[in-house]
Amino acid sequence: MTTRLKILLIIMSVCLLVFSYDLNRRMKPHPDDMQAKIQQLGEVYSKIRLYTGQPNVEIQVIDDPQINAWTDGKDITFTTGILNFFDNNVDALAIVVAHETAHVMLGHVSDTTGRFTTAQMEGQADKMGAYLMLMAGYDVCKGKDFFTNLQKSGDGDFADPSIYASPHPSYAYRKYSLDFPWCR
Repeated sequence: MTTRLKILLIIMSVCLLVFSYDLNRRMKPHPDDMQAKIQQLGEVYSKIRLYTGQPNVEIQVIDDPQINAWTDGKDITFTTGILNFFDNNVDALAIVVAHETAHVMLGHVSDTTGRFTTAQMEGQADKMGAYLMLMAGYDVCKGKDFFTNLQKSGDGDFADPSIYASPHPSYAYRKYSLDFPWCR
């Protein structure tokens, strides 16, 4: 193992410990299965963050059955509903973590409802998020199935027809925009 790799592993471990401590300090207790999902969220964020050049953002998990995640441009919030929806599909979790992290990196600021103002911002976050996923070692091809599964479920913030009055692209467009040649 090279010295550079050892240093990278030490940095990742420290980031994960700091993230876990900070997240656990702010959260009310959850059942063990949710604690495991929150731990997985921390691990995914820590891996993706290494490629951002950005300081840690505050990750929040709120007890809400709705399938949703958002950022205000500084902090990222996940609902327990979205963590349950992933059902241990780490690539699907990574696509959402990377997307929200990309919004922060790109300096996108949401309105008071957590919605971004242009479809271009959503598309930029989808693309940058895909690259962050790849660099962190996640499978974009498996992750993009999140949009198919969400559409089939008919649940979550994206299933609300009023969202389409907002700049969120359709499921089909989002899957197409993440359809890299090696996914075919």
